[in-house]
Amino acid sequence: MVNFIDQLFSKFLMKLFYSLLAMVFLCQSYSSYAEDSKIIETHYFSEDFKIPNYIAFDPNDMPRLNELDQILNAYWKGKEGFNLRLKDQFEDQAGEVHYKYVQTYNGNDIEFAEWIVHTKHESIKSMNGKLIHNYPEASEIALSES
Repeated sequence: MVNFIDQLFSKFLMKLFYSLLAMVFLCQSYSSYAEDSKIIETHYFSEDFKIPNYIAFDPNDMPRLNELDQILNAYWKGKEGFNLRLKDQFEDQAGEVHYKYVQTYNGNDIEFAEWIVHTKHESIKSMNGKLIHNYPEASEIALSES
């Protein structure tokens, strides 16, 4: 009888251990944005990317457009020199405004690093594109004829 109780207790402890392990894993994989409750969906190009290529927000709790830097700084983790430069904006037939940005480092555009922010009434619905989180490698700045 004692052996049976020991086996039951052992199984209970194993289930408890795996449940706790699963909760820790889920908590660590959650978004790094300070106000996580607003983010409802993210997608990454691959495991190598630290910044999602798509972020959607809760329609009932969307951040304001002026919070964009705060959201992205959470992914850049305090690295200095990164910024966005507004390249274009347009309003669609539904009245939503879409802002297209180019990522910059120390004021210079980063090739192929673009970010599109989709807004409704100055609140961010979703964002997508490709941003980098590592400092660009040293390179020459080249001017092209326009």
